Amino acid sequence: MTKEKLFQIISENTGVEINEITEESHLYDELGIDSLELEKIVAEAEAIFDTVYDRRGYSAVVTVGELYQSLTAIR
Repeated sequence: MTKEKLFQIISENTGVEINEITEESHLYDELGIDSLELEKIVAEAEAIFDTVYDRRGYSAVVTVGELYQSLTAIR
């Protein structure tokens, strides 16, 4: 999984321009992602990158970079 691909998935699901998304972007406050949208983003990332995300970690993930690290740590 590349960061750019995750940025693209987030952009497609939120409507936020991809060039406005950074590793430091806050999923909830800055990008306006709610728990349902996060579930869709994670499910899409899992399908594309053939990985499984431990959803118990949602509360610890607040930035795009943290989400990326969580998704790639389990590959």
